[in-house]
Amino acid sequence: MSRAAESAHDLLIRDGSLVVVTGAGHVLEHQDIAIDGSRIIAVGPTGSVGGARRVIDARGHAVLPGLVNCHSHAPMSLFRGTADAMPLQAWLAWVAPYGGRYDEEDVYWGALLAVCQMLRAGVTTFADMYFRQDLVLPAVERAGIRAFLAEAVMGGRAIGLRGTPDQQMRRAEELARTHNGRADGRITTGVAPHSVYGCGEGLLREVAQLARDTGCRVHTHVSETRREVDECVATYGRRPPRVMADCGLFDGPTLAAHAVHLDEGDIALMAERDVAVSHNPASNLKLRSGVAPVPALRRAGVRVGLGTDGAGSNDSLDLWRDCFLAAVLHEWGDGTSPASTALELATAGGAAALHLDDRIGAVAPGMKADLGLVDLERLNLVPATDVARTLVFATRGDEVAVVIVDGRVVVEGHRVLTVDESEVMEQCRRRARRIFGKGAIA
Repeated sequence: MSRAAESAHDLLIRDGSLVVVTGAGHVLEHQDIAIDGSRIIAVGPTGSVGGARRVIDARGHAVLPGLVNCHSHAPMSLFRGTADAMPLQAWLAWVAPYGGRYDEEDVYWGALLAVCQMLRAGVTTFADMYFRQDLVLPAVERAGIRAFLAEAVMGGRAIGLRGTPDQQMRRAEELARTHNGRADGRITTGVAPHSVYGCGEGLLREVAQLARDTGCRVHTHVSETRREVDECVATYGRRPPRVMADCGLFDGPTLAAHAVHLDEGDIALMAERDVAVSHNPASNLKLRSGVAPVPALRRAGVRVGLGTDGAGSNDSLDLWRDCFLAAVLHEWGDGTSPASTALELATAGGAAALHLDDRIGAVAPGMKADLGLVDLERLNLVPATDVARTLVFATRGDEVAVVIVDGRVVVEGHRVLTVDESEVMEQCRRRARRIFGKGAIA
């Protein structure tokens, strides 16, 4: 082997426009990124970091850290386009019986469809809450994405694959003890108590104990609607964050989805206990839940990332749409760039919210090679005078040309390489016809 071959990197991203996602969102033109194995080895001006056995020409492309989707229900991609806008409680009542029609393969194929759309949009990491994550695991492994998978726990009667609370708790413990670190470390596992109203104090305390015993992380819904908060106060005399804290859920790393209806005390509590928040603007708008106080959360020091929620309440798993909404819905304050802030939420902010910011969320030596390349030569992105603003205000997922996860190219030419997309689509069409074709459920 020649000396040149010995020094060659595994992969080189050559001559891209590197987007710095923290701060002002500035761009470093004509940059190379060298990758060995799963990690970034060097970043520098084109021609300065050496050669590689494989080179991807990134001219005309924005290069940025992979997007992080902080809240989803991946198997519910089969629900896409099945419901109009309605309040959350009405939607939950409508959706539950159809979810009860799922079989094990529906969970797998629905999750795989979700993962494919996320990868195509440049999402390299997602946080998921659903029942039977043992069926989602193989979809994540097959597609090559990074994931935080939390087993959902909810009280009430057993419906379909959900099972009883005891069965859910056993699955959550198995997931946490057996599967954490699976897929060469790409999979992190946890437990997901649905909410205060979905569990009650007793079950929340059991979940908190399980999290302590296994050392796993918690993913839950918090204060999504005003009705949820009012009913919690009426039942427990406290608001949802305080109930969760009193039950021990905030004793370890916790990710709170939605967090729309918070007062100053809630925000102070969540900041004190280092509870991270997934801001899900598209879902919150469709379900008429309101707009989360994200600027106030960030001022208090709360870790905030972006999430799509499930395709049943958002219909799209394209995080770029939520990025746009995050930029335009909030009063960010003087001296703050809404576009740069939203882009940070979708990348570095999401990494921090999942406690993965020591591995992902930045393009720098030593970090995991999770990257997205956006084709700036697409009609609706030209002229890209300001790349960061163009990405946030104009990008759609189908403009992402290349995606790399853990140093592996998983999307190229706008197609997922690890999965037969045609097979996934046909499987999901057929399964959705069975689930929804039997008529409405009273």
